[in-house]
Amino acid sequence: MSATTKTTWKKARVHKDITLPSGTVVDIQIPNLPKMLKGGQIPNTLVDAAVKTQSATKVTRELIEETWEFYRWLVAETVVSPEVEPDDVGELPTADVEMIVSIATRQSDLDAVGHQLGGLETQRAFRDFRGLITTDADSFGV
Repeated sequence: MSATTKTTWKKARVHKDITLPSGTVVDIQIPNLPKMLKGGQIPNTLVDAAVKTQSATKVTRELIEETWEFYRWLVAETVVSPEVEPDDVGELPTADVEMIVSIATRQSDLDAVGHQLGGLETQRAFRDFRGLITTDADSFGV
């Protein structure tokens, strides 16, 4: 195996063919939230909402509304193809939105059919670690 080039490594930011619960397939790029925050790319109201969500001890109507605004923004930032605007997010399947948020906030690294975003399911050690059963290891090229 040879080392990856810097150009190839940078292109790996986009995860192609992510299957969502509805069966829709999208391309995503997980946002670098700390970098975006430092660069002022995240509106302050959304930062406040995200912080409140993480530290909340009680769910309130205001918290739910603020969280929704953050989710709208986050999904639009995460989905590369097809292009999605924050106003589109309310019309998308709820389970799809929830999965995108889960991936974007690094709570999950698997799509709806169990594919690991980085393609690690092709590695026997990853499959063993995750307990993924396969009847034909050769189909994974290892």
